[in-house]
Formats: sequence, C-alpha cells, structure tokens
Amino acid sequence: MSKRILFCAAILAAGLAASPAPSIAAPITEVVEAGIEGCGQTPDDFGPQFWHDVDKACTNKTSCKVRLTDSYPLATLQQYECKSFFVNFICTGATKEVSGPDLTSEVTLQCN
Repeated sequence: MSKRILFCAAILAAGLAASPAPSIAAPITEVVEAGIEGCGQTPDDFGPQFWHDVDKACTNKTSCKVRLTDSYPLATLQQYECKSFFVNFICTGATKEVSGPDLTSEVTLQCN
C-alpha cells in the first residue's frame, strides 16, 4: 500500500473516532409501566401512538391530559368490559388509575 493511501485511511479513521455517535431516539422513559387493569392485557395493546401521546403530554409536568380517541383500540377495552387502566410515572413511582364509564373521553393524569 502506498503512503498516500495509508495517510488517507488514517485521517478517515481519526475523523470517525472524533465524530459524535449518531443520535438514536431514546425510548420513552417517563412512562415506566402501564397496563389495563383486570383485563389480562399488556401496555402494547394500546399501541405505540398512545404511549407516544402520553409521553408528549406528560413529560416534566405535574398534570397532563390525555385524550382517548378511536385511534386507540377502545373496542378491545370494551370487549373485555374494562372500566379502568393504570399508568405508572417516574414522577411518582405510584400507580395512577384512570377510570370512566367508557374510557373514550379526555382524562387527566396527576403526578404528586
């Protein structure tokens, strides 16, 4: 290998080592645990958009509103006759239960 190729390879390697790692979208950290109470279901059943909305509404706040709409699998909840679900936030470390007659309205999640 010529000295010129080695020199270019050394510059390229140094540049890669010095450049910051590409930013990777961090997973949601504000919502620690979530589920549907008494339904034998998992947080994933709500789908990622729901938890994205919760995260966006609730990050670094003591109170937030989350609107439950048809974009979430409410039919699944109603099929199991679920009347409540719970969300656990880092800000409290405690479970906050949200309940309603049909879980199709806007709800407020409180953090102490």
